[in-house]
Formats: sequence, C-alpha cells, structure tokens
Amino acid sequence: MKIVHVSTSATGGAGGAAYRLYKGMLSQGMDVSFFTLKSKREDEPHLHVFKKKQSKGILSKIKNRIHTSQKQKNELRLVGKPKNYEMYSFPTTDSLVYNEKVLQEADVIHLHWISGFINYPSFFKNINTPIVWTLHDMNPFQNGFHYLNDHNNNANDFLALENEIQEIKTKSYHEANINVVAPSNWLKEASETSRLFKKFKHHTIANGIDTTVFKIQNKSFARTVFNLPQNKKIILFISEDISNKRKGFDILEEALSNLTINEDYTLVAIGKRPKRMLKNTVFLGSINDERLMALVYAASDAFILPSREDNLPNVMLESFLCGVPVIATPVGGMKEHIEHGINGLLANDMSGIALSKILGDYINGSIEFDNKKIREVAVEKFSLTGQVKKYNQLYRQILK
Repeated sequence: MKIVHVSTSATGGAGGAAYRLYKGMLSQGMDVSFFTLKSKREDEPHLHVFKKKQSKGILSKIKNRIHTSQKQKNELRLVGKPKNYEMYSFPTTDSLVYNEKVLQEADVIHLHWISGFINYPSFFKNINTPIVWTLHDMNPFQNGFHYLNDHNNNANDFLALENEIQEIKTKSYHEANINVVAPSNWLKEASETSRLFKKFKHHTIANGIDTTVFKIQNKSFARTVFNLPQNKKIILFISEDISNKRKGFDILEEALSNLTINEDYTLVAIGKRPKRMLKNTVFLGSINDERLMALVYAASDAFILPSREDNLPNVMLESFLCGVPVIATPVGGMKEHIEHGINGLLANDMSGIALSKILGDYINGSIEFDNKKIREVAVEKFSLTGQVKKYNQLYRQILK
C-alpha cells in the first residue's frame, strides 16, 4: 500500500502537521512519500519537491519571461479589494502535477493544505486514485477564504469572485473519490454541511504529536534558559503572526488590561512581533525548533488561546503533552478538548472581560492543576502513534 502525502509546504502549522504524520508513518515501516511545492529538506529519499519543467531554447526563454503566471493573474483579481482577511486562495495554479510519478504510483493520495500548489481543474479530473483530504482550515469546502468570519465580513465585496471559484470547485469535485478527515468535530460539522463537501464521507482523527519531544521538564531550568523570572506565573501565547486577528491577541490585550493584578505574572509571546507589546511581556520571537519549543512550554504555568476561530491547534496539544493547562475562548477544537478545571479553563464567551475573569482566577492561585494527569490524558488522545494507526485503518477501509 503506497501512500503519498501532498502539501504546499513541509513547515508551518498545517505543513508541519502533515510532515509529522508522514514521518510517523515512515517510522512504523509504511510505504509512504511526501510531495510538496517547497521544502528545505530535499535530501530525504521519500520527499519529492515539485519542479516545474522548463522549456529550452531562446524563444521559449523569451516566452517564459513575458508570460503572466497564473499566480500573477490571481493576484491581479484581488487588486482594489478590501484586505481585512487572513488569506484568500484560488483553485488555479500553473503546477500541473497529476502526471508526477510519485502520484501515479500511489494507492492513496493524502491531501493536506494545498493552496497555491494544486490546480484543481486538472488535478481532480486526471486523478482516479482514492483521496484522503485532511482539513487544516475551511478553504477546501469554502470558496476563496480560509475561515468563515473572513467570508462573512467580505461577502458583498467578493460576491462575483466567490461564485466563480465555487463553480470551479464544484466542477473539479464532481467525479472525485474523496474521504474527508477533520481533526475536530467543529470542522467536520462545518464541512459535512457545506455545499461543496456534503456529498463526501467524513471522519474525525485528531492531530498527533511526538510525545518523546513534548513532555514535562524541569521548570526552573527552562526559565533559566530563557532568562525568565522564577517567582512569577508565566502565561504563554504563540502565533505565527501575533497581529493575526483570528488568533485574538487583541482579546488577550483587553483581558490583561482588565486585571487588577500587575506584577504577579509575565506574558511570554512567541511569533512575528506586533507593533506594540503589552506590559509585563517578554517577546522571544519566532522559534522553529521543536525541542526548544518544548522547553518554552516547560517554563510556562499556562498556555493561552484567545482565538476567534480555530480547528485543533497543534500548540494546544503540545501544551497538554508538556503538562501545561490551556486557557482559551470557547471555540472549535478547544471547546471539545478542554475540561474546565481539569486540563485548562474555558471563558464563557469570546470577550476580553470573560477571558480576564478566568485568567485572574488562575493568576491569583484559586485554581490548581495536576500536570502529570494533563499529560497522561493527552498521551492517550494525541500521540503520533495513535494518529498513524487510525489513518492506516482508514486507508485499508477505503481500499477494501
């Protein structure tokens, strides 16, 4: 049984999750490959980076220079549109990958986050192999936007473009043999009631994390490594781009401003630096090394997720495995896996006031957690080994 994972990238949130699953399958002896548009890991024998075939000759070179790429054409379609959204993706690219040997030899093609990589019309028309598609956001079953709030906030300005993309995707999916996997029930329910994906079979399989990397470690040592105070409660916030509105840093900002205590905590922020930082905040920049990230969790007392929309954030699972409770807004996968007072705290709503109340209770010491118990439950639910086993069962079920 040959499996090929397809992802625009092998890094980042979605790309990293796809790559981790692929490596987990490799470690268990499965016949698996990884096909991507961009990667710094090109020395791996099972990793294939797509290289567009270049025509030779002077005339072909001239033609390539004056040719407007599909990416450029798509970008021109967004000129003059509002920019108050996280991302907008088109289902058309110049990457005609369906003839690639690694795909042609696969028994199951496993899609992940493929925006900017796969040309939908040609790919789904020419691929007859069964497809498993793991959702990392809503884009596959929406039109151009990746989350519902962005669509709702911009529906009128993008109406014609949204209708055009929906038509392209509807035609592309018409004969496709797709099994959809969502890491959270929230995303599964949104997908199976959508116009584009409601006809496909749906499954829920949570993301898996390497339990040997993300584990409980000595807190005092971890704080020394990052030069963090030993005598204060440390609250951790992580986002690739801290200014991303969906991740809710502004909600956290409001919550912290409403606290009556000022010196009993330190906020540690990781990600692309925002324009301004809050009081009592230490900014560590971007960290891409997993073992270093595990040490950051070890230094923390709690991890905070004030998101407006989120699937099943890897950072939440990593925090659980490190024995660190998660304080969050009641949305998406957080609402499904945070047991209030057991492995974290859920605010009553998405407001800064609601978040401030539970954050204040925690910082004041009125709530305590069993770190070992948090990890123990997380290992049962989110181990990479368990995730691989569930996908292997799904592949065999589909082929049977």
